[in-house]
Amino acid sequence: MLQKLGEQLQQARQARGVSLEDAERIIRIRRKYLAALERGDHLALPTPLQVRGFLQSYSTYLGLDAAALVAQLDLALAAARRTNRWQVRGFEAGRAGSPLVARVSGRRMPFHSIANKPSSWRRVQRIVNFELLAMLTVIAALGWALVWGGRRIAPTLLATALPAGTLAAVVPTATPTLIQEVLQTPTPPPPLATFTDVQLGLLFEQRSYVRVLVDDRLDFDGQVVVGERLEYTGVQRVEVTTANGAGVRVQFNQRDEGLMGAFGENVTWVFLPNQKSTPTPGAPLAPSAETPAPAGTKVP
Repeated sequence: MLQKLGEQLQQARQARGVSLEDAERIIRIRRKYLAALERGDHLALPTPLQVRGFLQSYSTYLGLDAAALVAQLDLALAAARRTNRWQVRGFEAGRAGSPLVARVSGRRMPFHSIANKPSSWRRVQRIVNFELLAMLTVIAALGWALVWGGRRIAPTLLATALPAGTLAAVVPTATPTLIQEVLQTPTPPPPLATFTDVQLGLLFEQRSYVRVLVDDRLDFDGQVVVGERLEYTGVQRVEVTTANGAGVRVQFNQRDEGLMGAFGENVTWVFLPNQKSTPTPGAPLAPSAETPAPAGTKVP
């Protein structure tokens, strides 16, 4: 009956002009299972529940009556279960039989390989199985968790069980010790190295508007974005004015001078070869009409 069912599937597929590869790609069932359905080889298929699902999807794709074919499959599988446990695969009247195949522990194995196995090995197979190994693994994991957890909580349980008097006797009493107060003298920052010119680096941590005068000459006047760096070298004097003191960090003669001021503060710093001065803030900084091209070196 299974072979007749498979012939119906094969004829329907060939009539539609579809290959097994096309059917596999469309209904997402592996080609070897589709070929086994067409051969009527239920031993090459997975569990009966999966076989019913494969047959229903395949027959629906081929335009056949899926319910009728599934009913035929159930009858054939029921008849196969009523037969002897030892089955000859592909045996038919008037046709040479194929090698004898038997189902042992859910696997298809040739008869000769089973007959040649020693009886002791078969007894081991009956005793040791996947369920037993899984149960032993779970028991070992629980035992390890109990041992590991017991070592961690045992000190806490023992400390809780001891009375307050015992703890007082065990724990040593701290003896107060007079410690002479030591006054630390703040160390002044190291003096600036002697330079004959002004070396200035401006690192922008916020978007800022800045104006730079090098030796009383306007060198830069405009907006600078976060992450940019400008470097200038002056012979006598470099003046930096910004409308956002928190956005400009200054390095003067290889020394970090920090931020120029607070957020949104209008600040002007003047740098001489070995001196920095901060004039009194004046009117808010306004951008000039003509912004000269920066002569300093911009470092990304």
